[in-house]
Amino acid sequence: MSGNPMLTETKYGGGRSTLEAEMHQLNLSPEMIRYCQTISRRYQNPIVELRAGVCTGCWMALSTAKRQDIETGDGNDICEHCGRIIFYEEV
Repeated sequence: MSGNPMLTETKYGGGRSTLEAEMHQLNLSPEMIRYCQTISRRYQNPIVELRAGVCTGCWMALSTAKRQDIETGDGNDICEHCGRIIFYEEV
């Protein structure tokens, strides 16, 4: 689990202002921000953590290629199962 309290609040329904703070903190691109605003209508927690190769939104394992993209890229991507935005923080 992330040690960042803002990320924890949104994952458990922290509200719109917390979501906006989280999007800013993750340095999402303008396209990803628009996507996040769209999926926030469907999911209470549109931004979730990648933990042990699993999306913590839908609890499905990501493919090895997707997991490596997230871990070696900018740390943000979209879950191939549920469509939530996934972030990764090295421990």
